[in-house]
Amino acid sequence: MKKMFIRIIGICLTFIAVLFITPIFTKNNLSTQAMVIDLINPAVKKEEVYLLTTDHYHHTQKNSVDQTKDYVYHDTSYTPSGKERTLSYTSFGKKLTPYRYLKLTTKGQCVRKWEEVSLEEVPKDALNKLGIVTH
Repeated sequence: MKKMFIRIIGICLTFIAVLFITPIFTKNNLSTQAMVIDLINPAVKKEEVYLLTTDHYHHTQKNSVDQTKDYVYHDTSYTPSGKERTLSYTSFGKKLTPYRYLKLTTKGQCVRKWEEVSLEEVPKDALNKLGIVTH
């Protein structure tokens, strides 16, 4: 009985360790596997990051539902405190307008949604990292 209890505790501790260690390996990883792992990992919290769009997309893919072209971007984003994150996100059916500010809601490497925001809505530390001087 004691051995069984120790094994169960060991399995639980291993599971908990995996939950908290995997984000170290998935951070800034642009693979689909990293996105899925972060999406299902309850230890990974949602956060908002900000970026400035460019006129360069990484690649396109055909949308299987309506046969339109989707644009996949790989960009550097910043948390409100200015920490850097590299993310992959998709614009469905059209290219993004360059030099616009986006706020992305992420769960680790998984971008849950993005929206265009004004310059005033971007936190000061993120703006500084984006190269925008604020007074």
